Formats: sequence, C-alpha cells, structure tokens
Amino acid sequence: MVLRKTPTITSITNAALPSIDLHLPTYLKPRSMGTIFGSGLAGTSAPAAPPWPHTLGGVAVHFVSLATPCGTPIAPPTLTCDLVANLVYVSPTQINFVVPDISAASYGQQALFLDVVLNRDGAQFDSHFTFYVSPSGDFAMFQVGYDCMFSLSLAHPEACGYSLSSGQNRVPIGAVTDVAGRLISSQNPVHQGQVLTLWATGFGGLTLDAKTGLLSRAAPQKSHSACFS
Repeated sequence: MVLRKTPTITSITNAALPSIDLHLPTYLKPRSMGTIFGSGLAGTSAPAAPPWPHTLGGVAVHFVSLATPCGTPIAPPTLTCDLVANLVYVSPTQINFVVPDISAASYGQQALFLDVVLNRDGAQFDSHFTFYVSPSGDFAMFQVGYDCMFSLSLAHPEACGYSLSSGQNRVPIGAVTDVAGRLISSQNPVHQGQVLTLWATGFGGLTLDAKTGLLSRAAPQKSHSACFS
C-alpha cells in the first residue's frame, strides 16, 4: 500500500509570471490562467487539451465563495457558491487552471474571496488557502527565457543571444512572436509597422464579436496610446 502525501498549497499565482504575485492575497482576473503550487497536489502528471475538463489525473479543484450570503440559509438558489475549475495541467507540485468566468458584482462584492478545496482520488481536502477573483487582477505576459541586455557582444559572445538560463548580462524576455511564429529577440528584432502576437493572461475586458465569434477588445481611440510594463 502506497501512502500519498496530504496536499499542501504554498502559493496561488497567475500562470504567466508567478513572481509578480509574491504579495498575498493574489488577485486574478476572470477567464485568466492561474497556477497552484504546492506538494502532494496530484498522484501523477497529466496535461489536458481544450475543452478543459473539471477532473484531470484524479484531481478536481473547487473554489468555495466566502462572500455573504454564501453558506447561509438566505443564499439565493441562483448564486453559485461552489465553483469547479477547468483544469489545464496537474502534477504533484503544480496545477494550472482557468479562473472561473464570474462577476464579483453578482455576489455584491468588488472582489470575490474564494477558498481552495482539492478533491484528489475521491478524498476532499480544504486547503484554507484563499485568493480573489477581481477585474483589477494581474495582466502578465508569459516569460520564455532570457536575452542579451544591450547588444550582441564580440568580446563575450556567451553573454548574449537568447537563452533558457539567466546570466549577468541577460534580461527576461516575454513571449512575443512575429506573424511567422518566431520569437522576437535581439537576433530577430521588431520593426516599425510589424504585426506581433503577445502571449499573456489576464488581459480582461473582452467581449464576444458577433461577426467573428471571437473574444476581442474594442480598439483604442487614435488619440490614445497604450503602454505595457
């Protein structure tokens, strides 16, 4: 008989750049991708493909609302107080999930406070670990590696160019690609007028385009500009 470790959650973050969610509690946007880190979270590693399932590798993740009136006799039947996450990936140390597409305002809240409850192999574990779902949650671009800080160096060629590992003369590089799917880097720089794809999570403010059937965001006014940092 193999005794499996009781699940323990150490942090909940956005899935793209966990380092920006070192503060507690974490605020995640609806429909964004989040990550649970810990130990004993699943008995095996298992990836999923769309449509994302509610159960993966024997694991289900429930988010229990701690907002009033959930948990009280006056809770209306139309109010969902136990939300089941769509799962993207599970392993003993990490779970990637899709944040429920809910509005905190429908619960009378500006940010919805949720408790994480894991169901692993039929057993339920209340982690007592919490986070918020809020429209003011993080926008984060996926980090894919490191690139030269300034320019390619003839004196120290090992210090420049795209790499999966960090170094003294390297900076993090985000997942930005050109129309051919090639990563934008010092060796494939961006040019004026070029079309780019940004791979990120937590963009928010998306609406369904009736013409294309895609979720999109209204184009900004020409007199305005946007800056991401």
